[in-house]
Amino acid sequence: GMSSVQIAKHLNEKNTITPSQRKNSSRKINNDVMWSHQAVIRIIKDYKYTGAMVNFKCESETIRAKAQRRRKPEEWVVMENMHEPIVTHEEYELANSKLRKVKPCIKTKRTDVVIEYYCAHCGRILRKTYGLDEYYSCTTATYKESTPCKEIRLAKKEIEGVLLEIFKKQMELGFHKYANSKKREIVFDKKYFDAKRQLLESNIEKAKARNFELYELYRDNSLTAEQYTEQKSELVAQIKNYKNELIQFDEEMANAEEKQEALNKTYQELNEYANIMDDEEKLLEMMRMSINRVVVHSNDDIEVHWKNDNLFIN
Repeated sequence: GMSSVQIAKHLNEKNTITPSQRKNSSRKINNDVMWSHQAVIRIIKDYKYTGAMVNFKCESETIRAKAQRRRKPEEWVVMENMHEPIVTHEEYELANSKLRKVKPCIKTKRTDVVIEYYCAHCGRILRKTYGLDEYYSCTTATYKESTPCKEIRLAKKEIEGVLLEIFKKQMELGFHKYANSKKREIVFDKKYFDAKRQLLESNIEKAKARNFELYELYRDNSLTAEQYTEQKSELVAQIKNYKNELIQFDEEMANAEEKQEALNKTYQELNEYANIMDDEEKLLEMMRMSINRVVVHSNDDIEVHWKNDNLFIN
């Protein structure tokens, strides 16, 4: 017989399309579809291939709940002989009896921050394998023979040591760029922006008041119809310009405020980094929190993407 991994590898070598490819389903991740150990096991365990229809395998815990939970097999609604079977009941039972019994695991929430490593060749997230040491590798190499992914194997301790040195270097650049300046850069002066906005609003209100005055002058015959029409047109155009200025100013103010928040965050992070420079454990934890993802091209070529673009260079 063949193991589930061998079956998956054989199907990939034969370029057999997967169920998701057959359904032409839209996929969120952008990488090649392939057969895997999990896909093979899932098909072997699926009772519907015996010709039955299986309903109510999942349920919502509350009304309008976004996530569903799996129900126990004894709670499923099974209707036999609803379509042409692909395997007999005997074949189904025999195949499932060969599967290794896996103990149900209790899921626990992780409190530590984990760096996500991605394969640059297929786009999949690298798996962590435990043994004498922890290391990362790409699952694609397990199911495909000729792929550059199989060359990727990173020891966790070594790669985090490399990342820590990169992190320290990035901090040195950050300190040089920001911390040496005696005065913080201010791009959003609230008093200035509030005063200017108040002035623009005041101009609009004055123009509206002038519009009312023109009407009063026209009603008192102090202005002819032509004079009133001409001056009113000029005033309407002026009000429109003031409003456009206000819209542009609001955009400028929002951009300045957003930039200032990013700068303040950078200064705050620099202060935090400065306080932990001598603490290796805290520095390592801060590094993990600062990295968005690491793209691995090979064991000697990685690409680090940081969460703070103002402070770090990708």
